[in-house]
Amino acid sequence: MKKYILLSVLLVVFGKLFGQNAQNQRPYVFKVGVSYLDNYVYNGRSDSLKTPYFIPSLTVMYDSSLTINGNFYYLTPGEDAGLDFVELNASYEFDITKKLSAGIYGTKYFYNGSSNAITGNINATLGANFAYDFDLFELNIGTYFLFTNNHTDINFSPGIERTIFFGAKQEWKLLPSFYVNFSTLNFYNGFSTRTASRRVTNPKFNNSNSATVERITSVTDMGMKLLDYELSLPLTYENKKWGILLQPTLAFPQNPIHTNTQTIRLLANGTTQVISNKDSTPYSEKNLTSIFYTQLSIFLKF
Repeated sequence: MKKYILLSVLLVVFGKLFGQNAQNQRPYVFKVGVSYLDNYVYNGRSDSLKTPYFIPSLTVMYDSSLTINGNFYYLTPGEDAGLDFVELNASYEFDITKKLSAGIYGTKYFYNGSSNAITGNINATLGANFAYDFDLFELNIGTYFLFTNNHTDINFSPGIERTIFFGAKQEWKLLPSFYVNFSTLNFYNGFSTRTASRRVTNPKFNNSNSATVERITSVTDMGMKLLDYELSLPLTYENKKWGILLQPTLAFPQNPIHTNTQTIRLLANGTTQVISNKDSTPYSEKNLTSIFYTQLSIFLKF
């Protein structure tokens, strides 16, 4: 079902992009950019080790409302350095009234087999947001569906922001923002399962002649949770030919996500034995602390 939803969104997007009468077409803007992200953080959570990324990107915009974008995440340090995953994004934003606007957004993820990204169990997202301009600030309310391998999560992200233009030609933009993220936890359940299966081994029982060992990690308190507060202060310089963006963010994770890991021995005759059943909540989750991370982007426009 989710494949057909995403296909429908893409058809609408491309219809808007190419279905205009040639006489009414407006200029397209193409962007080629590169970013450096010093740590990948999602809803106030990150991997136990820092995951910095080098991110080339390609973007096409139509009429400042329709955007199609591809981001290529290259993990920079360690044995797993290389292309980790790819994001394909599509969005369409429009005004409803002078002060009320809305947008439709979709993302498709492609991971390599060894990716350890915390979003690695999310196959795609689809959502919408509404924004109302109160002059002093803009109120944004976004709702997104996260399509995982076995379930669908719901993410709810209300927030406020304020756009400040300055400079002789208004080429500088400051966008202070504050957002709150709520989500169900199927994506995290998949992340912790993949992490446990890669990082923990038991040679004592892992003998193909007698038995194999599996570890199944699951979230013990599923449901909608407040996951974090985020303060961000993006600063952008952009002219007709190029631009640069510095985006520092401070995330305050909330409500520890508790996990349990069951170790099972699978015997050759088909029977199973439970070896252990224990709390596997990471230390970082039991002792939540704020996370500061930054992304620096440079892009050319054509």
